[in-house]
Amino acid sequence: MPITVLDKRHMPYRFDKARMDHYRRLFLAAEYEVQKLPGYEHKLAANPFKTFRAIPVRSRYEFLLEEAQFSIMNFIKGPVCRGEIALDVIEDHFWVMFTDPARIDPEHDAQFLAEEADNLRLPTASTGTPVDLLTWKRYARAEERFLSAKSDYMSQQLDGNERRLDIDAIWDGDGRNDNAALTIFRHFDSASVVKGFVGDTPKTAWVVGYALLERIHYLLVAGYDVFGGVSHQLESRLYMDFLRMEAEFNFLMFMPPENRTALVNEWYRGSRKSIKDHFFTRSAVFQREGDVTFTSDKPKEELLQRMRQKIYGATATPYDYRITASEPMVAAFEQLEQNVGAHNSYMPQVSFVNVIGGKRDVAKLASTQDYEQLLDRYGVRRNAPWFWHVSDKFQKMYRQQASTAAGLFDYNRYHPR
Repeated sequence: MPITVLDKRHMPYRFDKARMDHYRRLFLAAEYEVQKLPGYEHKLAANPFKTFRAIPVRSRYEFLLEEAQFSIMNFIKGPVCRGEIALDVIEDHFWVMFTDPARIDPEHDAQFLAEEADNLRLPTASTGTPVDLLTWKRYARAEERFLSAKSDYMSQQLDGNERRLDIDAIWDGDGRNDNAALTIFRHFDSASVVKGFVGDTPKTAWVVGYALLERIHYLLVAGYDVFGGVSHQLESRLYMDFLRMEAEFNFLMFMPPENRTALVNEWYRGSRKSIKDHFFTRSAVFQREGDVTFTSDKPKEELLQRMRQKIYGATATPYDYRITASEPMVAAFEQLEQNVGAHNSYMPQVSFVNVIGGKRDVAKLASTQDYEQLLDRYGVRRNAPWFWHVSDKFQKMYRQQASTAAGLFDYNRYHPR
């Protein structure tokens, strides 16, 4: 039976001899002993830090990192990220990096995670139950206890010179793996993730370690029940707030301490002070010096651009139009990028651009009527006789660019104009 592969749901995962050898190295060649197989009780199965405790932490982490885009894509393309409310938890555009697995202390890190396993428990599906605020508060207190323990553990490691918060603490892909740098885009009620750092320097960035990546997967993929009750879906969405803030906290630790609070205030302007205090300013480690030396007065931009050059595949050349486009085309795209303002709110969340025209008209948009006129002049509506010709052209270009990762564009997901 023929299968129509839709791009929104298409998530290929490579299986070959090299991948099998990688699995054997992680899980069979590694020295560890499983004294007792984990059970299938609901609470235990939802906690990977208890279920997989016997497996070395580095093996678990490298398993997720090898296809990090796939790991992240499972929730970005999954049912948990379908809808405006679900996607309110993430920014429109941000970059994702990962801590280097080589920096993992196989003994101390494993012991720390084992000790914090109860505080790392995740919301589980409870179909049909009402929203339980008491349960939610228990998760919040557990997360607070984990952050406090993590702060003390980091301080202990840093004070003992066992670790440094320098750029080498961020995974560079080992010179071969382009999963080390990712870009996530939010498109109102859906999202996408691509390899490399795409676009200009984003407002925020994430640094993700093993414990965080594992929780993202279990909260939003393995443990998420699309048919679950309202309480489960609400708890998952609220808990994702915790995980996002933890990822942003990790990134801020690479910033000079005098810049961290200003960035938090910029990112969370309008939020209650208690939220910022809960995750950032109360942490003792938040005030300590980092180990990255900066040469400019814009450390966030400087660090991200340095990582863009250091991490394998972060330059995202497949998305760099400057490489193949003509000079007039490059100038037109750059003008569109630089035209920041309210006029962009009238544009669709995703656009396919065939011929650059009307860049000045885009900058002049002041109403939906202006956008309709722009669409009449430059757009291709669904009822246009040449619609499928243009669609096939873009589909062909996408297949050439994405190869086996490409799927058919599902126009039900796009603006019906």
